[in-house]
Amino acid sequence: MNALRTGLKLLFATLAVVLALMGTLWLWSGHNGSLATLLNYQQLFMPTGQSLEARQVQGSLRAGGQIGWLRWRRGELNVEAQDIRVAWTLDTLLNKQLRLNELSITALKIDDQRSSDKVAQRAPPSDLQLPISIDVPFKLGSVSWSGVTTLQASDLSGHYRFDGQTHKLDEGHALIASGAYRLSGQLQASAPMAL
Repeated sequence: MNALRTGLKLLFATLAVVLALMGTLWLWSGHNGSLATLLNYQQLFMPTGQSLEARQVQGSLRAGGQIGWLRWRRGELNVEAQDIRVAWTLDTLLNKQLRLNELSITALKIDDQRSSDKVAQRAPPSDLQLPISIDVPFKLGSVSWSGVTTLQASDLSGHYRFDGQTHKLDEGHALIASGAYRLSGQLQASAPMAL
C-alpha cells in the first residue's frame, strides 16, 4: 500500500512538472522575441553543409512576425529573402494542418552556382508527400534566379494548397519579361504524379 502511494505521488509530481513545462513553453511561444530565438537556435539543428541566417526578426511563434533578411545556403545554392511577413495560427497543427494567413516577401534571390552536370544528374522526385496539409496565400514582390538558368519575375501571387494527395496552385499571377501571366494547376503528390 505504501509503494502504491509513493508511485501515485511520483506520477502526479511528474505530471505537474510536465504541465508546468508545457505552460511555460506556451507562454514563451507567444512572447514577441520567440521567433527570433527559434531562428537563432535553428542553426544548431541544420543538416551538415547547410546554414540558415536571419536578421531583424520580430514576432512570436504563435502568431508569426517579420524577418528583415533571411538566407539559406547549401553548397553552391544560396537562397536569400528580404522583408518577409508571415502570419499563422498554430492551433491547426494539432489537426496536422498548417494555415498561413499571410506570406509576403519583398525580394527573393536564388543563386544556383552548381554546374549543369550536377543539376542534370539529379533525378526528379518520385514522391512529394508531406506529413501535414497546407494552405498558404502568398505574395512576392520580385524573384531573381541566377546560375545555369536565369529568370526575373515580379508581382507573383497565388494560393498554394496541399490536401494530402494533391498540390494545387490557384489564383496565380506573375509578371515575367514583358508579359503578364495567370497560373493555376495541380500535381499529384504520389506516382504517377499527373500534372
